[in-house]
Amino acid sequence: MYKIYNRNRMSYFGVGPCYVTIITLLTAVGVHISKMGNLSGGYFESLRMQMSIIGTSVLVLGAFLCIKAVKTSKLFKHIRNNKLITTGVFAWVRNPLYTGITLIIIGFIFWENNLFLLPLIIIYWGVMTLLVKKEEEVMEKIFGEEYLAYKSRVNRCIPWFPKHEK
Repeated sequence: MYKIYNRNRMSYFGVGPCYVTIITLLTAVGVHISKMGNLSGGYFESLRMQMSIIGTSVLVLGAFLCIKAVKTSKLFKHIRNNKLITTGVFAWVRNPLYTGITLIIIGFIFWENNLFLLPLIIIYWGVMTLLVKKEEEVMEKIFGEEYLAYKSRVNRCIPWFPKHEK
């Protein structure tokens, strides 16, 4: 069996492909069911504008996080050099790429304008949390105290102001 992780090196992909596949499939199934009219009770034409604005805003935020994580933070260079990134967007959220992709998918859910699809958002955060915990165990083994300190300051999935070190 192929191992995603090497105990001494960060992975280029981690749980990302698995996570993205799960949330993309769940979204596609939900949107398909919605388009077939099976969830018509959750559709409100009066909310179309608000849902579109929220969807666009969330999608743009997600794209911003992804771009910042990959390009500005030079994610792949840091992975290649086995260096922990704790600055830039990584100072706001430990998993900006996963969070960004999640926000992009959530943007599409809002665009669908069906309130019955909104519980998928909770499922996505739960799945991300479960999958990322395995990745965090590996990061703790690789970076030790440096990662534990980082982990205590910065949220796993929800971007927020970092806590200051004590």
